[in-house]
Amino acid sequence: MNHIIFFIQYFETIFLDNLDAGYKTCGGRPASLGYEGKDANTYASWTVDYLKYDNCNSDGTIPEKRYPVMRDALNASGRPIFFSMCGMFFN
Repeated sequence: MNHIIFFIQYFETIFLDNLDAGYKTCGGRPASLGYEGKDANTYASWTVDYLKYDNCNSDGTIPEKRYPVMRDALNASGRPIFFSMCGMFFN
């Protein structure tokens, strides 16, 4: 574990975990549905390097339709951000 912490500190890598394609995160916090562009630009301004994206509390749209919206927003942000999509699909 110390090696991972060193890697993160040395390379100044910023990870965001448990963000969501639905209305709320799996933990009940506000999520990105409808705000993908704004959120992607915010993450880019924070110099985020890694984004784990979940699929809780959705509007019923399949992830194959919703995940590309955030992918495109991240690509448009101008910062390379690794986009990790959760494979468990809860509605």
